[in-house]
Amino acid sequence: LDALETTTCDGVYKLTAEQLQDHFSENKLTLGLSTISIFGDWEGRLLNAKHELEGIEFNVKKNILTIIFLDDYLLKVRNPRLIFVSSTYLKIVKATEVMWQTKDDLQYSYLIKGNKIETKSNTDWKPHQYDIGIGMNAVYLQG
Repeated sequence: LDALETTTCDGVYKLTAEQLQDHFSENKLTLGLSTISIFGDWEGRLLNAKHELEGIEFNVKKNILTIIFLDDYLLKVRNPRLIFVSSTYLKIVKATEVMWQTKDDLQYSYLIKGNKIETKSNTDWKPHQYDIGIGMNAVYLQG
């Protein structure tokens, strides 16, 4: 369904990373508290806790989208593509890497390597590999 074009009446907007940044700064993003899924992984590391958006920044030169939460957590998304926003979710379908960073500077990285996702961390979290499955979005915030 992500290949279908959105229409103005369906309440779903297809945006670029720059447009998403503007959408947030213009107070058009109304998710409220959200849980987070990274390539289908949503358990542990407070991904399943409710987080409130504080800001969205896009670095054009590095092609990195940073989603900042009020509780000092960050999502950094390298090469974000196919971004959809509605009143209840924010979905980034494709990216080459997603990093989840906690307020204590703990980092969890999900990097696309061929047809696998390689994980790494600066903690004792056991890195593992995921098979990329159909319908697994790089980032999914559910309000």
